[in-house]
Amino acid sequence: MDQSRKELIMQIMIRLLMVIITTEIVCSGYWAAQQLGQYVPVLPEITFDDPLLAAELKALAETARQGESQDWQLLGEGLLGQGFYGEAELAFRQAVQMDPKNSMAQYNLAFCIDRTGRIAESTHEYLKAAKLAKPSESLIGSRESCIYQVGRNALRLENPAEAEEIFLDGIGFLPAVYQYSKLLVRSNRPVEAMPKINHGLSVFPNSVKFTALKMRALEQLGYFLEAEKEARLLERCESVMPTDFSIILVTPLNANLGIQHEEEISEQLWADQSLDLIAEKMNELLLLLGPTSHQKKYALRKSLIKVEYERQNANSMLELILHAHADGDFDAELLQSEGDAFALKEDWERAVSLWLRALRMSPNVTLHQKLAQFYETKKDTSSRDKHLGYAALLKAKEKYFKNQLEDSREAIRQAEKMLPEIATVWYYSAEIERALKNPDQAQANYALCLEFDPTHGRAVRALNSLGQK
Repeated sequence: MDQSRKELIMQIMIRLLMVIITTEIVCSGYWAAQQLGQYVPVLPEITFDDPLLAAELKALAETARQGESQDWQLLGEGLLGQGFYGEAELAFRQAVQMDPKNSMAQYNLAFCIDRTGRIAESTHEYLKAAKLAKPSESLIGSRESCIYQVGRNALRLENPAEAEEIFLDGIGFLPAVYQYSKLLVRSNRPVEAMPKINHGLSVFPNSVKFTALKMRALEQLGYFLEAEKEARLLERCESVMPTDFSIILVTPLNANLGIQHEEEISEQLWADQSLDLIAEKMNELLLLLGPTSHQKKYALRKSLIKVEYERQNANSMLELILHAHADGDFDAELLQSEGDAFALKEDWERAVSLWLRALRMSPNVTLHQKLAQFYETKKDTSSRDKHLGYAALLKAKEKYFKNQLEDSREAIRQAEKMLPEIATVWYYSAEIERALKNPDQAQANYALCLEFDPTHGRAVRALNSLGQK
């Protein structure tokens, strides 16, 4: 009886053991299959001096390895923002494989292929992205932007006829309007181009691209006086409409990781005027960058110098400037900051000497105003008025080039009072009056400019131009 019972117990134990072993084999096999099925992220060998970047990319890679399409997209964007196009391409491929409807990952995949010079292949991927994307005026990732990139690729492959057809198809997208108009002008079809150009200027009146295109179209039509007006307007135009979206896509991504991201956080603290927190954060970052030659080190130092100036801490400013010089950094901004530090110490002789050196290298309104205030305390009205005059002249030029003509005129009037014998003042006064459509006053001011400087070539040409009309 005892023997039979022992045999029964033994059989039960053997069966239990077999069940346990079988379960372990099944679980191990499942785990192994899962591991073999996982795609392993490919990371670049980080040779940058950014001490944070490698660890942050590894963390993104680990999350992606066990995650979903969006996690792979985040890894790809992190790599793309740092310029690792090849590794980013692999991450975006995996994101698309896991979710074929992930339109932004598909667009970024096309962009990475585009950036590595495989134009025809990137066109294929942009067309895939266009099918997934929704119609939008967004410059990045929309259906319109995908089709636009296909058109640009056609231009890069020297197929202008194909590009023209593509841009015409996407004519509701303003960058496509510009490219289509440019192709019309290049092929000597200004009559067809003018309505498109004028439409672009109705949306972006100060667009340097559309204004330059209009000037060329008017020249082709033989309207040379009108073309000259557009040429004069060019210096007051701005680059307000991008036609290459690389910077728009990559720059924000670059600020998501590493030292750049930490610096962005520090800059955001300025809004709260948390000077102590900003200084603490920036000093931590400088300690991290201490043994490196990272380009951000100088930018951080300059930002920290501004913080210390706001905190009225002259000694810290001078110490930071000394470290910058030790790293080989010398420029007008450092000279100006060094002058500010000595001004805080009320060492006015050294402060003014440094400010004047900085002014010769890079004139600016703030420096002229500081020097004017100093000479006011010394009762030196001649030097004070000279610097107030040059500050007003710089303000007038700044407003003029921004096409803020009334504000520019107000500033130049102040400069005329303070610097009545400076030819440049009268030249810009004439330019402003001409832009405000006061040709008689402009002519008189050009003449005054030439009275003080008969060799002022631009004034001579402008005066001759007015005389021809």
